Amino acid sequence: YRYEGTIARLMGDALLAFAVSGMILMVQAGDLLIFFLGLELMSISFYVLAGLDRSDRRSSEAALKYYIMGAFSSGLMLYGMALTYGAGGSLTLRDIGLTLARTSHPALAKVGLAFILAGFFFKIGSVPFHMWAPDVYEGAPVPVGGFLATGVKAAAFAGLARVLYVGFPALASSWVVAIWGIGRELKDSARGVTAATFAACSVAFHSMVAEPKVDIALASMTADMMAAVGLRP
Repeated sequence: YRYEGTIARLMGDALLAFAVSGMILMVQAGDLLIFFLGLELMSISFYVLAGLDRSDRRSSEAALKYYIMGAFSSGLMLYGMALTYGAGGSLTLRDIGLTLARTSHPALAKVGLAFILAGFFFKIGSVPFHMWAPDVYEGAPVPVGGFLATGVKAAAFAGLARVLYVGFPALASSWVVAIWGIGRELKDSARGVTAATFAACSVAFHSMVAEPKVDIALASMTADMMAAVGLRP
């Protein structure tokens, strides 16, 4: 991909470095606030990267849509973290996990976790909060769209797994239903059939899409579903 001018090239390289730094910070976070800071550092970098091709109106549109949805999802996550702090008395994942294990799973913690998950899935464009993703991928430069579909999703699910397993193991029955939309009692084989069916339908739909970058967005949603197979207590 050719950047237009030296300044654009240097800016693109610096933003990629910031995005990777945010991914590392998010994956290694032991605190909800640090997790949020890493996620925002990654997201803000991609807001700008999506609109880096200033000669294309679709690129500017993609950056604006990504920014608006990202700001909305940030509000959801912060509200969920505030509720979680009220229920657990701490933002440290280990302390939250210990507190929830000793209590009767207060409704406040469940609501807080629901807001955190909703904001998180909005942020990465995962099903069912993916309505903005095709437009953003279509307008963003090809390397940015490819990185959004691979590196961002990998780092995001690694960070999410850390938050769920360290901070909310006592609420596993709740977040399994939220992620899967099915009960905890279902067998692994049924889960595999669900994921495989979704993947097959998605691939069939991909073949009818003319825009390759939109195809990348839809393929990344399928990857989200397959990655969720491993998120279980």
